[in-house]
Amino acid sequence: MRSIISAEWKRVLPLQIWILFSMVILIFTVYDDKKEKSTYTYVDADGNLIDGRDVLKDARQKKEMIPVESILLGEKKDFLTEESLNYLKVQNLVEANYSKQIGELTAKEAKNFYERRISHIRRNLVESSTVSYNKKEIDLLVEKASQVNAIMIGYAEGWSSINRGMEKFVPLLLLGISMMFIPLFGEDAKVKMNEFIFAAKWGRRQLDFARIFIAFGAGTLLYLYGMAEYVFIKLLDFGSEGGNFFIQGEERMFFSVYPISYIQQFFWNFAIGYFALFVAISFTLIVCILIKKTMACSAVLCFFWIFLLVGDQMNLYITNHYFFNFMPYRMTKFHHYYLENDLYRVGGESINSMVFTTGVAAIIVFSMLGMIALTLWERQNRKFVIGG
Repeated sequence: MRSIISAEWKRVLPLQIWILFSMVILIFTVYDDKKEKSTYTYVDADGNLIDGRDVLKDARQKKEMIPVESILLGEKKDFLTEESLNYLKVQNLVEANYSKQIGELTAKEAKNFYERRISHIRRNLVESSTVSYNKKEIDLLVEKASQVNAIMIGYAEGWSSINRGMEKFVPLLLLGISMMFIPLFGEDAKVKMNEFIFAAKWGRRQLDFARIFIAFGAGTLLYLYGMAEYVFIKLLDFGSEGGNFFIQGEERMFFSVYPISYIQQFFWNFAIGYFALFVAISFTLIVCILIKKTMACSAVLCFFWIFLLVGDQMNLYITNHYFFNFMPYRMTKFHHYYLENDLYRVGGESINSMVFTTGVAAIIVFSMLGMIALTLWERQNRKFVIGG
């Protein structure tokens, strides 16, 4: 069995593929970092263009981290200058919460910063046009949101950049990895292992098992390697500070009900992406087993991913809730787990979309594995009887 796995591994994933895989990740991440830094560029009051790299460098040199309410109450006036990154962060949160400038806040409003946030969240839940929450569900979500009671302002651009970028990087990573395994069950005129090495019935079973093992084993290894390279480059470029800050310190996550840090968010995203990878690989295998021809299989998979992309762009609650949420592309659009508060009701219990999606994804994977095993068993026995 080990020799079978070794031979198939070298055939599907030679050294050149690993090098190319690593280089593509490097190029993507460096380019994404460059774009990310450009978003920090601004024009100051004197009309001078301030480069985003300088803004980040200046912000990173300030090691201090301050609760947002202390800043609003004027306890740390020296912490902010109107052209600093920290000032921009606070201003964005104030605008989201009060639709005002920092200087327009009264002392009472500054003191009630968190209460105001909770009132917004409760109102959004009550007035939601997509999910009809009951009182118990609203109270539970508000209780979670209330645990965010110390939003820190400081440098955390490395981890926030990682989590934002994962929505672009992970779908491409999954697509690339799953496409690598198309040749596993495709015709290979050069090697022809099916014909002259594993012609016997049990040899065929060993080959099929080895290929399935390679798909999930190598897929896991590629995912771990790809994520490690991505995170390493990001942290090398932006720094690792602020990973323990609440994600609500970022404007787009301000109204999230989940009291988690940037690092916790990363591991949640990482785990969901891993489940999505298994769905993608399982679908790739079953398509290739049924179609056999490599080019035809590639065409079907390309159409499948385009279909998922179009479905996500439509952004219809009904189709997302009952179908696309369990498909690998939307599974890796991570922001909706933290902001949309979608719930699935099963047996009188309300389950958040993050937990329910991964559970259904696991069921989908096992179901497709069953279909793969049944198809291979039926094909193998049919050939055995015919050859008989």
